[in-house]
Amino acid sequence: MGASDLKTLPYCVILLFLARDSSMGITVDWYDSEQRILKFEVVGSWTWDDLYPQIDRSHELAASVAHDKLVHTIFDMLQAAPNIPPNAISHLQKIAENQAPNAGVTVLVTQSRLVHYFYNLIMGPYQSVLFRSVNKLNYHFRISESVEQADFIIQERILYKINT
Repeated sequence: MGASDLKTLPYCVILLFLARDSSMGITVDWYDSEQRILKFEVVGSWTWDDLYPQIDRSHELAASVAHDKLVHTIFDMLQAAPNIPPNAISHLQKIAENQAPNAGVTVLVTQSRLVHYFYNLIMGPYQSVLFRSVNKLNYHFRISESVEQADFIIQERILYKINT
């Protein structure tokens, strides 16, 4: 649709076009050929119902490699809508308590100030109040502003054989 086409459309149709549902969803697959790193990609709007099947898929992928091999995760939210779905704390607690047995570190990639604030709140002074499995979450979860930085965090853990 070109600019000249927009002139002939009624104003309400243009608004409907611009306000259409932009949800694209969540995917997960191997990030590297060595199958040490999984990458979730979140595009557009998402819900917890979108995430849980992909977490199940990530557990299947992680189970397909040697059990003594840690599988790390990059959770790329750079193209995600700038919102946090409702009930985030309870869902994050459930996710933290149900990690794959060979789960390594998960690095959340976002440039959202809101998500960084939320992360600092959870990992800061209130973490023991908010999460029963604080130690597991604290050691297995990091945040970065780029996929390259997330990859560096993970590669450092692989290189130095850091298990958490």
